[in-house]
Amino acid sequence: MHGTIPAAGGNSRHAACPDRLSAFIRHSDLLRERYLSHLPVPMVVIAGACNAGKSTLINALLGLEVSPVDVLPLTPCPIVFRHGETFSATLQAEQRKWQAKSLPEALNLLRRNHHGLKQVEMHLSVPWLQKCSLVDTPGIDTDRAGAGFPAGVISGADLILYLFHQRGADDGDRYFLHRLRKTFLPRDYGRISFWINGNLGRPDGSALEATRTVLQEIFGREIALHHLDTRNGQSVDGLRRFLEVELAFLHLARMGEMFKKEDALIPRQLAKAA
Repeated sequence: MHGTIPAAGGNSRHAACPDRLSAFIRHSDLLRERYLSHLPVPMVVIAGACNAGKSTLINALLGLEVSPVDVLPLTPCPIVFRHGETFSATLQAEQRKWQAKSLPEALNLLRRNHHGLKQVEMHLSVPWLQKCSLVDTPGIDTDRAGAGFPAGVISGADLILYLFHQRGADDGDRYFLHRLRKTFLPRDYGRISFWINGNLGRPDGSALEATRTVLQEIFGREIALHHLDTRNGQSVDGLRRFLEVELAFLHLARMGEMFKKEDALIPRQLAKAA
C-alpha cells in the first residue's frame, strides 16, 4: 500500500494486488448493502495531539473544508460526521443546543461558541460517509480531551486512526497511549492503527524507530507504523484504501456474528415446526 512503512507484525490483508483489493472491497460493499443496511455504519475516530493533522485529514477524506483548521486554533470537542441527503448540524453545549442548515452557518457557530461545546454532529451528502462515520477529536494534549477520552468517544470506536507529529511519539503520546491500552483487551489492539504525519517531508529513521519502540513498550508487541502526508493527495488515497480494506473485514465480521446467531436459532425453529 502506498504510504506504508513496513513493520513486523503488520497486517498482510493489505498486501494483495490492487485489482484483487478493489474486487474484495466492491463485493464487501454489496454484501453490506444487502445484509447490514439496517445497522449503523462503523465509526472511525481520528485521534492524536494538537496540530498532528487530524482535521486536515478528515477534510481531505471528505473532499470538503468541514473540520476546523483555520476557523479555530483547536478542534473544540468531538465532531461527528455522518451521511445525510442534505446538510444539517447540531452543536450541543451544557445547557443549550444550536441547529445549522448550512456549512458556513455551522462554522460560524463553532467560532462563536467553541469554548462551551460538548459535541458537534454534522450530516453531509458525501458518498464516503455511507461507508463509515468519521469523528474528529480534540488534541490529546488539551483539557478538552478529558471529556471524551477514553471512556466516551474512543471506547465507542470501531476503528481508531492515531496520528503522530512528524517528530514521532512524545511524552503526551506516551501518557495517552497508556490510557488507551487500558481501554482495550489485547485482542482488540487491531482496532487501532498508527500513522506518522510527515506533512513537512518524510520523517527520518530516528523518529520512526523511536516511535516503534514506544509502541512496543506500551502494547507488549511489535505494532505496524505507517507513513502519511495529509497534504499529499496520493498519500491520503493510500490511507483511504487502507480504511476501505479494514471496513470490509469489519463488515464480514459483523455478518459472521449475525449468521452465527441465526444458525443458533435453527434447532429451536426445527423443533417448533416438528
